[in-house]
Amino acid sequence: MVEKSTADTVVRAIGFVVVAILAIPSFGSSVLGLILFLLGVNAIILRVLFALAIGTAVVMLIFWWEDRGRGPVKLLVAGGSGAVSLVTYLLMRAAPEAQGDGWAALFMILAAVAGLGGAVVMLLGGKAEQERRQRRRWSLNPGRDAAYVRARRHALEILVERGVVRVDEDRRRQMAEMPLGTWHTIGAASQR
Repeated sequence: MVEKSTADTVVRAIGFVVVAILAIPSFGSSVLGLILFLLGVNAIILRVLFALAIGTAVVMLIFWWEDRGRGPVKLLVAGGSGAVSLVTYLLMRAAPEAQGDGWAALFMILAAVAGLGGAVVMLLGGKAEQERRQRRRWSLNPGRDAAYVRARRHALEILVERGVVRVDEDRRRQMAEMPLGTWHTIGAASQR
């Protein structure tokens, strides 16, 4: 049986706060970098912003890795950040030499590759909804979800073995594939 401890709750809350604090400036870092480049801001600030854009693409890939879903938010954030980084790099190349900075340009290219490449990986490597249905949408821990699925299957086997419930093999397979937290709908559907 998998239990949720106080430590899990505290770690999740701290993680949520840290992500919220870092999310706003980092998710929009490439757009902010483009705006500041057009305004002629110091190149060091551009380096920092596009380093954050690289981090944004990597974070989206990490979030994607948990469920391999083709969610629009992850794709838009990673792909959009990469596209804006590429546009900024192209604008910098077209600008006079005085506005150019080698390190900022390198960070822009890396952010473009990470963002656009990440979006392509998410599109090509994503799983269909059917394959990832068993995961709870609000869960951040796929290992725990897998443990819940195993425990649920084991409980079903015990109930069938003891004769508490009678289900045929097809229904048992269907129940095993249902998303977590949806078994309560089985009785409601048969009573309609």
